[in-house]
Amino acid sequence: MTAPRASRSDYRGCGLWALGFVVLVIVSFSVGVILRPSPPEQNDAIGPDDITLADVGPRSVGYRLVGGRDEVDDPCVYLFKLRDEVTGQCGVVLNEEGAEEGRYGITSSELDDGTTLVFGPVPEGARTVVLELADGTEPEVDVQSNDDADVDFFVYESDEEVAGAATFLGSDGDPIG
Repeated sequence: MTAPRASRSDYRGCGLWALGFVVLVIVSFSVGVILRPSPPEQNDAIGPDDITLADVGPRSVGYRLVGGRDEVDDPCVYLFKLRDEVTGQCGVVLNEEGAEEGRYGITSSELDDGTTLVFGPVPEGARTVVLELADGTEPEVDVQSNDDADVDFFVYESDEEVAGAATFLGSDGDPIG
């Protein structure tokens, strides 16, 4: 007894399954391309993958300062907690409050351990930042530079809150502003 011979019509079901599979792959690929995030451009906003300036705060939490330049080439410094932005500042802003010469706005944030982190970009030529804290002390903080991020900045962690703006001092010790 010989086995029955397959006809072409017997393969039609397999062909439909193969065609369905190819269509499914093409549709899936198309949806993936459409939903894929676009790659970052040169001047996109600063993000958690930009240059880390300093690890700050409690080590277990993962705070860090990230820096770079924004779309108008102002220096920017942001505080990130893991991959989430907490706060930040772009540019150096002369404080209008009280109209004191050489007083600049700064950024601060309370960290999980209760300390206050004070930071910000500084103007060109600044070498020291004088802060005004709530307990009346005025610590002097050295300016740091990061050539990769093209940012000069300061960072200071304190048990006290910030009471006012900062004074930026040049290399000669005189206020800049």
